[in-house]
Amino acid sequence: MTAIVAPVDGTRAPAERGAAPLEFRDIRVRLGGKPVLDGASLELRSGEFLGVIGPNGAGKSTLVRAATGIVPFAGGSVTIDGRPLASYSSRALAQRVAVVQQLPEAPATMTVEELVALGRTPHIGFLARESASDRLTTRAAMTRAGCADLAERELGTLSGGQRRRAFVARALAQEPGILLLDEPTANMDPQAQAELCVLLRSLVAEGVAVLAVVHDLTLAAAYCDRLVLIDAGRVVAAGAPGEVLTEAQLRRTYGGLVSVIAHPRTGLPVIAPSGWSAPAEETPGG
Repeated sequence: MTAIVAPVDGTRAPAERGAAPLEFRDIRVRLGGKPVLDGASLELRSGEFLGVIGPNGAGKSTLVRAATGIVPFAGGSVTIDGRPLASYSSRALAQRVAVVQQLPEAPATMTVEELVALGRTPHIGFLARESASDRLTTRAAMTRAGCADLAERELGTLSGGQRRRAFVARALAQEPGILLLDEPTANMDPQAQAELCVLLRSLVAEGVAVLAVVHDLTLAAAYCDRLVLIDAGRVVAAGAPGEVLTEAQLRRTYGGLVSVIAHPRTGLPVIAPSGWSAPAEETPGG
């Protein structure tokens, strides 16, 4: 990627947002007989970068899988463009929604270009062949995701960060209106993380609705328009990063070893571990 990278300015005006193409209403999911999502409700709007945060096991990844029907609901509903999820065929859904899973799978011998080209599958008619336009879209997706130079490499030879870029490129090749990503910056160095977030913000500026599960709270504060904090399967806070990432809220959710400070340039929240003090040594004979 070649984009100029900088944290999003904390004084930026909110992007113009449209209707909510994706809505979760009182979603309940049970896995192994245990509740994973317990009445979660949220909406994702066009032209919005929504970050979903929360501790491990809170239900964040399950929320992404629920958006495409990978996991069954015990209750509640998901609607896309106002229509129930169940009313979409798999092909129609893939034309509208692209997903980058936390641990995506593909044959190790598949090349990056072959993987990204799969993103065109929902747009190619039955028994039809890939067109010149499809090939151009595939190459453009690789360029935009910063992996064009890896086109001929096999997936099994890539680093974790390179592999992640390849799967993001496949999602871009779908030309989705809704993009869902689970831990998209995992296995990436800080520069690559920022570059990917800049890419996601550019998609948002084009009207794409982007939802990303993010563990790095400082990164989420810098680039997301709005955050949803999930704990124990429920939404416990939602709003602008500064409203959600308060020290009191984070200590309730993550525990006491969390501090929130203001970025010296943007004023946005920076999340850091609290200071640690070694136990005092006992004095001889004490």
